Amino acid sequence: MNPLRTDYIAHDRIYQRLKTEGAFGWTSESDQTQVVQPRIVQAIARLVLAPGSRILDLGCGTGDIAIWLASQGYAAYGIDIAPSAIAWAKEKAQAQQSQVQFTVGSVLDLAVYEDDSFDLVVDGRCLHCIIGPDRAHTLANIYRVLKPSGGFLLQSMCGEVVEDSPMRPTFDPNSCCTMNDQGIATRYIGSASAILEELTTAGFSIDNWHVVPREGPHDQDDLVALAVKPNA
Repeated sequence: MNPLRTDYIAHDRIYQRLKTEGAFGWTSESDQTQVVQPRIVQAIARLVLAPGSRILDLGCGTGDIAIWLASQGYAAYGIDIAPSAIAWAKEKAQAQQSQVQFTVGSVLDLAVYEDDSFDLVVDGRCLHCIIGPDRAHTLANIYRVLKPSGGFLLQSMCGEVVEDSPMRPTFDPNSCCTMNDQGIATRYIGSASAILEELTTAGFSIDNWHVVPREGPHDQDDLVALAVKPNA
C-alpha cells in the first residue's frame, strides 16, 4: 500500500482546462521540438533503432511526441491515465493522418502491453508524477514491456528544491514530494543519484545520464538518462 495519498486522475481535469484555454498541450510546442525531440533522437541513435521500431510514449498527454515519432517512421504508441488527454491526442492524430495507437491506461502496470513489446520507452516527464512504491511498480513494468537491449529514456525533475522555487512551500523533505493543500503528493523530486539507483534496482543498466540545471526560478533541475534492459 502507498503510504502517501495520490490522485493521478486529477491530471484529467488539468487537460480539460488546457483544452478549453486553447493551449498546445501540457507544455509548449517549442519545448517539444527544441528539448524533448533532440533527446529522443540521441536515444534512438545510441540504441541504433531502425525505422519501424516500436516506441512507447509513457504519460503521452496530448500525443505530440508519439505523433512526431510516427512521422519519423517508427511504430508509435502512447498511454496516459487521463481520458481527456487521450481524446485530445486522437484528435491531433486524426488531423495529421497519423496512425499512433493511443490508449487510456495506467503506467503503474502497463497491462495493455505484452512482455518484450518495445524497443524504446520514452518518459514523457511522467515518472516524477509517480509517488512512493508506485514508482517501483512502474519501473518493473517498463522493464517488462521492453525488449532485451531496449532502452528507457528518463526525463525527471531532480535535485534540491531551492529557496526561490515556487515549489518550495509545498515540498516535504521527508518524502521528497510536493504536496497540494489536500495533503496529496503530486511530484517526487529526489536526487539524481537516488533516481538512478531506482533504475539499477529495477534491473536496468545506465547507458548515459546528465543533469540539466534549472534556468530560472520557476524551473527545476532535470535528470535525463538512458537506461537499457540487459540482453540476458
